[in-house]
Amino acid sequence: IVTPREIHSSSLRLVESPSYGPIFDKYSNARGGVFEAIQKVLHLFERIYRGEVRPTWEIYEIWCFIKLYSAFILYSNMEPVENQPTIFESIQIEDNGFIKIPKNKNFSLRGWLDDSTSVSVSLSYEPELRNQDSQLRKPDIVVCLSVGGITKKYCFDAKYRDYFAQGHNRFIEDVSVVAKKKYLEGLCLSSSFILHTDERIDYWGEVPLDRFILEEFEEEIDAIEYVGHQYGAIAFVPKQDEDRQIKRILRLLLQYHS
Repeated sequence: IVTPREIHSSSLRLVESPSYGPIFDKYSNARGGVFEAIQKVLHLFERIYRGEVRPTWEIYEIWCFIKLYSAFILYSNMEPVENQPTIFESIQIEDNGFIKIPKNKNFSLRGWLDDSTSVSVSLSYEPELRNQDSQLRKPDIVVCLSVGGITKKYCFDAKYRDYFAQGHNRFIEDVSVVAKKKYLEGLCLSSSFILHTDERIDYWGEVPLDRFILEEFEEEIDAIEYVGHQYGAIAFVPKQDEDRQIKRILRLLLQYHS
């Protein structure tokens, strides 16, 4: 389907129709605001196609990555490794004003826990990884965390979602197929989570998935084993209690899984 670049003019069949004519008259008399709104939407679509506007889902991915990187500095007393560029030093500004973060590149931080245990972490945006079958996988965010010499790897995939509008099957697809099968099992990670924009749905793998689906969507699915905080779908929405959620993510990585 090709999105039109302008609204087509009305036909005589529409205007003269005894059924649709009165409706069209009502539309014509009130179309000032409606017409202008439609024109703005079409203009936005055109700019997206031309690459002049970055899609919302891509902006969300970048926001999640920067937010997670900053959280290790702000809330875990970690700092960039000396003589290595930070994310903010590596951000590139393109000619159209878009920011661009280098992909498949590690950004490292170091610090210490309260008991003086050394901690190091590296975050990468859309790294190129191979699964057990040598198939290429590019999750949005990969965190490699080393605590006291023990290293574990985690994955976060950002999804711009409204699960109640898109349905519980979309949620199951994200959690069971993407987070669990594609990344957690496929890349042999310690945990894998979806970061999404539906603040009503917040699943940290604390209960079996079938129980969560029944409670939230009032739908039954086949029984699924206990998840054990290994995969899920975390609500992570700008300006919606985001600091509390990011602190919970850090506790999940630095305390529960470590």
